[in-house]
Amino acid sequence: MEGKDIENISSDELKLFQSEIKRLKEIEAQAGKTVHFLEINPDNLNIDDMVIWRKIEGRRCDLENFLLYKNSIPETETDRKKFSAYLANRFMILDIENEDLN
Repeated sequence: MEGKDIENISSDELKLFQSEIKRLKEIEAQAGKTVHFLEINPDNLNIDDMVIWRKIEGRRCDLENFLLYKNSIPETETDRKKFSAYLANRFMILDIENEDLN
């Protein structure tokens, strides 16, 4: 979502993101993986989750921005908390891959 304000993200884009996460969740379930990702209800993810996902996948997220996102999630939003744990793992993997390229 480079250059796109959160306010300008449509509900259709959010639904596409949620569908993408559902698809990835199914792939992990079929592979027999048992990480936080399998316990997440993608319908409970919101625009903030989508934006940080896109930033991490596009390698445009630094640790400070990720921690701001992670720490902003209320404890009561368990699906989002679990998703942030999955993203933390993903963030670390991509960071290690970046270091290997340098």
